[in-house]
Order: sequence, then C-alpha cells, then structure tokens
Amino acid sequence: MFCNKAKGIGMMRRKAKTSNTLGAPVGPIMNQESDGRFGYVAPDMAVSNTRKGSPDPVALTQGRLWIDGKARVLLCASVFPFRIPRSQWEQRLNAVKRLGYQVIDVYTPWNLHMREPGKADFSGRLDIEEFLRMTKRAGLYALIRPGPYICAEWDGGGLPAWVLTDPKIRARQHDEAFLEAVRTWYQQIIPIISRQQYAGHGHGGPVIMVQADNELDFFDCEDPTGYIGSLASMMRGMGVRVPIVVCAGQGDMTRAGADAATVAPAVNLYPDDDDPDFDRQVRYYRLAASRRGAPLVVTETNRVHRTLRRLVGSGAAFIGPYLQVSGWDFDYGTSVNSWGSLEAFMTSDYDFGGAVDPAGGERPEADQARRLSAIINALGDRLSMAQVADEEAIASFAGRIRAEGRPLSLDDPQLGLGLLNLAGGGELLTLTNVSEQNLELEAERGNGSPDRWPLPAKTGVMLVRDLPLGSGCFLEATSGELTGLEFDEKTGVRVQVDAPDMIPGPLWLRLAFPADTSLDKVRIDGDLIWHPLADACEDSVQDTGLGDEPVNGLVLSGKHGILQMKLITPEGWKSITVQLGQPVTRVQASHAPIVRLESVGKAECNQVWSSPSALIPGSRLPMLEERGLWYGSGLYSTRCCPDGIRGMVLRQAADVVGLQWGDLVMPWVANGGGDYWMPLDGSAIQRTDDEDPLLSIRVGIWGHSNFDDTRLQALRLSAGRGLSGVLAVHNVLPLNSGWQVTEIKRWSSPGGKADVVLPGQDPVPRMGFGGWSASYWPRVVTYTRFLPSSSVSYPVEAGTRSPSRIKNASLDRMLDQESLLPVGALHFKGCRCKCEVELNGCQIGTITPYESTLWLGPLQATDRLTIRTWQTWGEPTGTIELLVGEPIADWTLRTQNLTMLRKSASRAIFKDQRLPVTCPPGSCLWLRISRSALAQTQQRGSTIVRMQGQGLQVTAFGEHTNLGRLVLGGLPGTIFAGGRGDLLIVPQEEGDLSLLIESTGKEAGRLETIQLGGAVDLNSESGDR
Repeated sequence: MFCNKAKGIGMMRRKAKTSNTLGAPVGPIMNQESDGRFGYVAPDMAVSNTRKGSPDPVALTQGRLWIDGKARVLLCASVFPFRIPRSQWEQRLNAVKRLGYQVIDVYTPWNLHMREPGKADFSGRLDIEEFLRMTKRAGLYALIRPGPYICAEWDGGGLPAWVLTDPKIRARQHDEAFLEAVRTWYQQIIPIISRQQYAGHGHGGPVIMVQADNELDFFDCEDPTGYIGSLASMMRGMGVRVPIVVCAGQGDMTRAGADAATVAPAVNLYPDDDDPDFDRQVRYYRLAASRRGAPLVVTETNRVHRTLRRLVGSGAAFIGPYLQVSGWDFDYGTSVNSWGSLEAFMTSDYDFGGAVDPAGGERPEADQARRLSAIINALGDRLSMAQVADEEAIASFAGRIRAEGRPLSLDDPQLGLGLLNLAGGGELLTLTNVSEQNLELEAERGNGSPDRWPLPAKTGVMLVRDLPLGSGCFLEATSGELTGLEFDEKTGVRVQVDAPDMIPGPLWLRLAFPADTSLDKVRIDGDLIWHPLADACEDSVQDTGLGDEPVNGLVLSGKHGILQMKLITPEGWKSITVQLGQPVTRVQASHAPIVRLESVGKAECNQVWSSPSALIPGSRLPMLEERGLWYGSGLYSTRCCPDGIRGMVLRQAADVVGLQWGDLVMPWVANGGGDYWMPLDGSAIQRTDDEDPLLSIRVGIWGHSNFDDTRLQALRLSAGRGLSGVLAVHNVLPLNSGWQVTEIKRWSSPGGKADVVLPGQDPVPRMGFGGWSASYWPRVVTYTRFLPSSSVSYPVEAGTRSPSRIKNASLDRMLDQESLLPVGALHFKGCRCKCEVELNGCQIGTITPYESTLWLGPLQATDRLTIRTWQTWGEPTGTIELLVGEPIADWTLRTQNLTMLRKSASRAIFKDQRLPVTCPPGSCLWLRISRSALAQTQQRGSTIVRMQGQGLQVTAFGEHTNLGRLVLGGLPGTIFAGGRGDLLIVPQEEGDLSLLIESTGKEAGRLETIQLGGAVDLNSESGDR
C-alpha cells in the first residue's frame, strides 16, 4: 500500500473476500482466455463504423477495409488446397478457425490445373470451387490468387512450362501472346471465382478479394501498369466485382502495377523479427496506401505473432502471415530458386514453421495466434476505426516511457513502438522488446507514481490506456492485455484482461471513475487484491472502501479471479465486472506412437520409359520441354568409343544429371542450366569387340524456377530443362599465359563515369591472365590472345567424308558437318569475378563465380580470344583451361513421367527384406510399406515417415498420388530449402506406400532406418516435440 499525499490519493489494500454481495453470482473463475467476442453495445459506448459511399459488400476505400459497410481488421492464414489431401481440407479450415483468424489466402496454380495446353482439371484435390464452398461453411472469408504468376515456391511460380519455354511468348509482360495464353487460364478459373464472390450479409461465396499476379516489383516488367491493367480488365470482364489487389513484394507499389485502374495496392512485408524500426516501416506503408485511398493490406508477412502484433498496432487492416498453415508438394510440384544458395531445390514438405504443421498439428505459435485474435475481437470497432498517431505524437509518447531508467525514442535499438488512437477514445500501445535483455518499463502518469511492467527479451505486449467504459468510467491502464470487452444492458460492462501470453505472472489494472462516484457493492473471487482510489486518505474509506465516500477509481492486482462491482455515478447505477487471467496452453501435442521398421517389401526395379525417339540428327539435343515433358526425367543415349576421352562438357544441363558409360557410373550432380565440365577417365571403361559401350545421361527435372534470376540460366523463368549438347573432350590445355592487355576501364573519377585507359602499343603489355595491377578499383581489364595451334589440329581419316558427317580417327566418332573443326569450351578454376568472353569479336557468353564453364563452339588456329574481367575490389580471376574435343551425335531420347513410374511400381513383385537395404551404383529398386503398418501410427488421418541413409533419392507413391521426393545424403551443387526435407507424410487413403530408391553416388546407396509415426517436429533423440 502506498499513498501519494502530494496528490491526496489514497490506495488501500483489501483482501479477496465477499463484501456486500451483488444480486448476481460471480460464477466460476474462467480457466481459459476470452475470445473477445461481444454482442450488445450500450448506446453511450457505440462507435461510428459506417462507410459512406457505394453499397458494395466489400470495399477498400477511405483508408479502411469494409465488409457489409463495417470496417474490419482481419487476420489471414495461407491454406493451399493443392498442398493438402482433400480428405483433410475441412480439418485445416477448422484449424484456421481455431486460431481465431477470419480469412484464408488461396493460390490456384495455372500449371497444376492445366498440365497440358487446352486441358483443365478441377477434380479431386484440384476442385477449388468445392474448397471455397467448404471455406464458407467454416465461416471464413477468402483472398484468392489465380496468378497467372503466383510464386509460392511452386514449379515455375505456377506458370506452365509450355508457356515459359515458348520463344514467341514474353511471360509477365504486357505482351499480346502472353495475355492471350493467360486468357485461356482465366476463362477456366475466373468464372469459379466469380461464382464464389461474397455478395453481402452472408450471401454468396467467401471470396472478398482477388489478387492479380504476384510481387511484380521483383520482376523486370517493362510496363507494369499496362500489364496489371490488362489482367484486371480480363477479371472484371469475366465477372469479378470484389476488390482486386496487387501486392508489392519489396514495397514498390508502382512497379507492382498499383497505378492500374480498378486495382488497390497491397504490400508484402518480411522484416527481421528483431528489427526495432519495423513499426515505423508499417506506418510508412500505411500512409502510402492511404494516399491512394486504400487501407494497409499486407498480403504476406512473417508468421511470428509478436511481429504480427506490430502490424496491428501500427494500423494494418489486413494481415496475412504467409504459410501459417503448412503443406506438401505432391506430384512433382517442387521448384528451384535462390534461397540460401544460388540454386536451392525446394523440399516436398512446404513448411516455414507456421502455427499449423504439414500434417495438421498445432505448434506453440497457435496459442499466440489465439491471443492476438482475442485482442482484435475485444477492441472491435474501436480498433478497426482507430487512427494511427503521427510520428511526432508517438515520439512524445515514447519520451514518457522509461526503460531501465532511460527515456525511449523512436530510434531506440531495443524496443519497437506502435500507438493507435482508438475510436471512441483511448489508446492502444504496442511495445516489442527486440533485444536479448530483459527490460523493466515505467510510464509517467502525471504527478502520480509511474506505471510499471516487465518486458522480457524477445517479447511484446499490447496495452490499452484510457479506454472508455461508459458513464464516465475508464480502464485507465493495465499491465495485461485486453482479451474481452462486453457491454450488456442488463449486466453492464464486462472486462477481461489476461497476462501477456509471453509474460505470464501477476497483473495490475487501474479503473478511473467520474467525480462523486461511490462504490455500492463489491464481490471478488480468486487471489485478487483491490485498492480503491479516493480524494483523501480517510480511515473510513481505508476500512471498507464502500459507502457514501467518493472514490476516483480502483486498482486491481493478482494472477486470476473476478471482481464485480456496482457504482453510483452522477449518471446513475453502473455495473462493472473485471476478470484477470493467465495464458492458457491449448496446443495439443501429437500422441501418435513411433515404430521403427525392421523389414520392408523389396522388389527389383525395371523402370518404364517411353519408346526411344528416332535418331536425333546432328549433335544439338532437344531440351525436355521441346518433347512435351514438363515434369519427370529424360534419358539421352548413344554408343561411342571412350578411347582418349578425358571428360565431357554437358551443355545447358539442368536440373539433376547422372552419367553412366558402360560400367562407369558418375555420381549425380545438380547443375543450374549452364555448361558443366565433368572430368572422367575413359580408359577405365570396358568395351567389347562387337560395339562401343552405351553412354546414357539421365537428366531429372526437380522443378522450374519460381523466381527470375539472371545469375544462373536455370533460374530464369523461361529456362528449359535437359541437355542441348555433349562435348567429348580429348585435350585439356592451360590458357594462363600469353595474354595481352589491350584496354582498361576504371571508375575512379568523382562523377562515377568510366575512364578508358589504353596501354602502350610498343610493346603491348603481355602477361599471365589476371596479372594486370593498378591502384584503382573498380576496373575492367581486357585480355586478348590467339588460341594455341595444338588445340585446333587433329587427323581426319581419308575417305570418311560425307555430305552430312565425317569420322574422326582419334575418337572413332561420327560428327556433324558443322563440327568439321574441333569444338572447344573454357573452364575456369577459382574465378570470383565476372568475365565476358568473345571469340573473334563475337560475344560468346559470361563466366561468373556461379557458372565456370562456357561452350565456345568450333575452333580455328586464327581464332582470337578476348576476355574482359570485371573486378570491384580485387576478386581473383582464377586460372583457365581450354577443353578441346568434338560434340557427340547420334543420340536417342526417352522420357519418363509419373504415370510411367506408377506403372513400374505396379509390375514389381515384393519380397520381405530386412533393413538396412543397399542399392548398387547406377541402379534402383522398389520398397513397400504396407497400409497396415502405416495405420498403426496414424494421427489426424496421416502417418509421418522418416528415413535415414546415404547416397539415395527416394520417390514416394501412394495408390493415387506421388507423395514427394527425399534425397538422403545431399546432392552436390545444391541445397534443399523450404522445409525439413527429412520426412514424408502419407494420408490414410493412399494405402500402401511404394518407394523408388535410386542410387546417386559412385558407391552403393544405403537405407539405414525407416521410422513411422510421431510428430512433424519430432526430436529424434528424445521423441518429443
């Protein structure tokens, strides 16, 4: 107890017991947090929340998101039906509802619904209209994103490979050919969306917004306004009436197309969760959206709720944490991109750690989702009609808060600060401790003692201040979070405040009453202590706290309990009920048993491929998309003599390459679409007298890029997969000496323009490659030399010329007429800079730290090689090898898709095999796990399957679906990102699990263990989540 005599305010401690009981019983103390919903609002507490203007059921105007004429603040979770078994759709929608979210966002991949030109599929797991009907039945709204580009770490970003690889089409440009292709897709999907639009007051479907394209400001679109305008025009012409939004992936609304007519801006904000400036960034974009008349719609952001609180607390109206509900890529839906490494392969499990895991289980973040939802619901119209305080007001407010004795500022490195002026009065203060240090905060309160509360490291709170409760009463301040607020004409005001879910412990709450208010009746249960505030420290008040003496307010403290009081105010009787509580854990851990298999079914593998193509003329090979293969693998085969071969250059190879030549097996590698140098020892290959050994190069498509990145060919949206040529190399020559330096460009001038420096001409400086030294950086140095004569001579066997080909005696290989000359390639070692390569003045290509080999083409003794090295701060140029040989011809091509793999599995005859299982180099086998074994460890309709091993790719099949791929032991040239990459999820309706096991290395692959059951986030050592 303390008394501030300077203010004449007394505070008296009163133990928790009944005094002058109210007529209505308190009832049991609530053991769970409120969801914040309330019904009747007293007339004197009503907040104006009516939109002026058109009666559209959904509108993004006047800086607000309006539904049925009421402003809303909405939380949205990503739920992608194509990544969830259809049998589990309802469970996932209910999981979103359980989080307290009101909206889902839904991608619809063009290339999944239209795997071939002109053929659309909306059946089974692709029945998007039924999914939207289920969404409405679950009581959720939907933001639907039909592309054409969706990103989503999905194959090609949702764009069909047959569109991307068409040289006549310029994808994601205001290009007539591309827009016509998009029209064929929109004619399928937009009528479904139009039928499922929200029509107002519960009528129609759940769709409240449609997004056109996605994150266009990441892409080099020449006319974003024209492109987005054309997409929006198509949508409107096909019946879309709800708002159309365009999201800026990096905040550039103009480059994202937001200047197009009839669209509204949105942004994706992915901050560092510990960035103290993030609140200011949110306010910055809210102001930018308001200048366009729109609310701040954040279509994607992080999943951590202490970050999502900051969005709400700084004025966002729509908050969409991306992938809050995780999923799974079925049927070869994975992509490649530049996550974490320049080329990363996306895992089949699509999981960024959201509140709901890929199997449908809740993670601890789900409880924080429910808390934020409760705060939003409790504030209701007060929040949705709130105004963001200006920066000057926030700075002034920050100066009145002290952390560890120092005043805060907007540039504080430890704390993020948001401040909203709530509609109808009061403030919402959002504080986030982004530091590693526990903080004690205090806020000045006039001449009174400051309010204090703890803020541990990496936690946040949302605190209301001066919130009107009617009849002149206020919730003046609290250390807890408002999770329930109800006004009832019979029972009065009911307030629920819970300890912050990240900071459980004792709470305090202070109410303020109007002058001449007295307490008539009080009832209290739980461990609460209450302190009436009076005009003077008189004994009579301190003894009882009740009676005719006036009180200014009341302080309540404790962990949990309920206080009911009846006040006599100048306006009449006023009933207030206050409940204090603690966070409640509602997350349900997985209880699925864990079983380690001792044996599995095993069968020999005879893979099914298409019939061999006709002999491919010449040495130029077709990419797989040219043969109509959008997903799967290709097998390029020929017979040739290995004598004298020192290696091969594989031209434009992507994604996964494996080579087998007779009994020589090379390990699989990932390559990003550039030319790849594969050294090998041809003398180790056995041959027979009858024929040359078979050379087979298997190229698997992991996926098409969902980004567009010029650093690797395979990361371009338009890049195909496969091979375009193979160079048999019989000579490897160093090219590190004999270079002349002919020109230098430097950027040392103050204006930033390049100066050209011409070296002396008598003599021209001659040195080793990369040897030029000078005092200035950055610089571009031009090195030139002639090719060595030894690289362009080889014997031609007399009498073998024909109009179409010649026979090379040294290699016993048939070559194309275009290759009467030897063909060369450059291979750089240790190069960390950009090198532009010219041959006889013609641009050939570029060497970078990411692409170290470059196919040059035919060579002659008079060829002049020029290389320009771009160095910023002295990056090494490395060493150069000239690879000389002849392109191999006479290939055939076979392809393999999922249907063929399933056919192979159906032919397999399984026998019991104890684990571990080995798979010899260059071979494969089938394994099977019975449905009965899977059923023993199911939970929520699925079984988790984990495998440990080395040197294997595992492709999983149920009875209906390809369930994904795992690579055990990694794959040179790439990393795996987007999920865990160490498990499979098998829905119960898939029956037996068939596993295609393929060896990926020079040594035998080995599958050590298979474990069934447990949770997605299973700790392999403890067995706990």
